[in-house]
Amino acid sequence: MELAGWVRPAVVFCAGAVVGAGVVWAVAVPSRPAAQESLRGVAEITPGAGAARPTGAVDVSPWPSAKTSGPPDKAALIPNPGLRVTRPGEVIDGYEVHGDISVEADNVVIRNTRVVSDSHQGWGVIQRQGAGGLVIENSEIVSTPTHKIDQGVLNFGGMLTVRKTEISGTADGVVTPHGLIEGNFIHDPSAGKDDHVDLIQAGSGPAAGLKLVIRNNTLLNQQEQTSAVGLFQDFGAPHDVLIENNLLGGGGYTVYAGRGAQDKRATSDIRIIGNVWTRDLFPKGGRWGPVVGWEASGKGNEWRNNVWADSGRPVEP
Repeated sequence: MELAGWVRPAVVFCAGAVVGAGVVWAVAVPSRPAAQESLRGVAEITPGAGAARPTGAVDVSPWPSAKTSGPPDKAALIPNPGLRVTRPGEVIDGYEVHGDISVEADNVVIRNTRVVSDSHQGWGVIQRQGAGGLVIENSEIVSTPTHKIDQGVLNFGGMLTVRKTEISGTADGVVTPHGLIEGNFIHDPSAGKDDHVDLIQAGSGPAAGLKLVIRNNTLLNQQEQTSAVGLFQDFGAPHDVLIENNLLGGGGYTVYAGRGAQDKRATSDIRIIGNVWTRDLFPKGGRWGPVVGWEASGKGNEWRNNVWADSGRPVEP
C-alpha cells in the first residue's frame, strides 16, 4: 500500500503496524516553577564558531550540532500523517510525519524521521503510560511559530532513549523522569504566553530501577527562562541523575539542580560532572546564573570538573 498518501484518518505501514491520526488525549503535563524572567528575542550560536580562543578556553566544536544530529537525508523522507503505533517492536524509519507520533507499545524505534507539527499540538512524540523501551535516533522534531509543538518528546512510560536527534522551536525539548538522552542538539526554543521553557525536564525522580542520564548534548536555551536542564520536585525529589559532558547555556538559570524552594525533600545521587557552560547567550551562562538548587549535602550528590567555555575556569554552584 502507498505510504506517502495524505488520506485521513488512517495509514498502514507495510511492516503491519496499525497507525492513525486525529486522536486527542487529555494529558496532565508536569507543572514548572513560576518564571522569574521575561522572554527575549532568539539568538543564535554555532558550536565551534567564532574568533580564536583565549588561553584556557574550551574547544566546543566536538559537541553535537545540526551536522551530527537529525536524519542524514531529509530530501528522501516520505511524507506521512500523524501516527499511532500499537505493535511492539515496530520500526518507523525514513518518514516526515506531519502531526504527532503516539507510541503505545514496547520497544518501538523511531529513526531517520522528521516530525513537523501540522497544527498547535501538545507534543511531537509521546510514549504512553504502560509502554517502554522507546528509542528515537537520528531524527528531528521541529516546531514553527504558526504550528507550535509544546513538548518535543513527552514520556509517561518506561525507559526512553533519545540520541543524535535535533529538537528546535518547541517550548520543552524532552520531558521525562528517566532514560538516556545522549548526543542531541536541542536549541532555539519558543515560548507562548503561559509556557515555561526547559530543554530537558524531569518533574521527579526516575521509576524504580531506572536512571536519568543526560550526556554529551548541546543544550542552548536562547530564552531568558527557564533552563537548559530542569530537575524539579513537582511529583517527588529528583535522584539518580547523571548530567555529564554537555555544552550548556541560556535560560533563567542554565541548570535547576533539584532542590525545591518550598519542598524540603532531599535530593540524592545527582552527579553533575565535566560540563561546559557557554557565555555566548548570557554573560552569566543563564539570565540569572549558571545553576540554582544545588544541594551539596545530598547523599551521593557530586559536582566536579564543570567549567566555563571561554576560560576553562570552574563553574561554581
